[in-house]
Amino acid sequence: MSFEHVTWRPLPYSMGVPIGSDWQDKAADDPVFGLYTTCGFWTRGETALLADIAAQFVGHWIEIGAHTGHCTAHIAEANWRDPECKGTVTAIEPMFGLREWFERFVENVDGGRICGPWNSGYVMPWAGRSDQYFAIHGGKFDGCLIDGDHEAPHPLNDAIACYERLNERGVIILHDFRGGSIWDAAKYLVDQGMNWRVYPSVNMVFVAWRGEFTPPPDIQEGDTDWAKHYGLPEWAR
Repeated sequence: MSFEHVTWRPLPYSMGVPIGSDWQDKAADDPVFGLYTTCGFWTRGETALLADIAAQFVGHWIEIGAHTGHCTAHIAEANWRDPECKGTVTAIEPMFGLREWFERFVENVDGGRICGPWNSGYVMPWAGRSDQYFAIHGGKFDGCLIDGDHEAPHPLNDAIACYERLNERGVIILHDFRGGSIWDAAKYLVDQGMNWRVYPSVNMVFVAWRGEFTPPPDIQEGDTDWAKHYGLPEWAR
């Protein structure tokens, strides 16, 4: 799976490990996209981890913070491989309100060999914030990927909303498990009695689940002990 505009390069905090980034075709001083020219998202190892997990939870997913569709396409690919292909991905992203942003999302997802055309119902983009979505939409999910607004209380609110809508067998993934607001969201899921695991990657990934699931092995990215590097809270060590 490839994405024409995504580049892979080390960022100052990644200790030499390449991180994916979009919008490198824009100028750093672009008034709209300049901010995103230095914004990294997932590493290759984290992306592979997501793909492995999605393959075990084929079905209905919600992705909070879909950006330009990199993770959306990998989740959809897992559904596409299912013989009956009944899964969906609801992709939440406020920037979809910009035509150029949304067009790139469509290009990336359509290039990911999803199950049918991008607009066939298997991938359902939603332009707005997650709290706006949850205020007017119900439904249950087999998988939830939370990688949206990292400022408190948004991660916790997203975790609560996803937990309340999670099917009896389901998984919730938190990306960027490196700081207090994400830790608060993860601790909430732990306190609900979910099984969980922290993956010590560059950005750190927290996975909580219930029901049958075989967690993939840890990610080895560079020579850094990422868990020690970020100084995880006592309960997560």
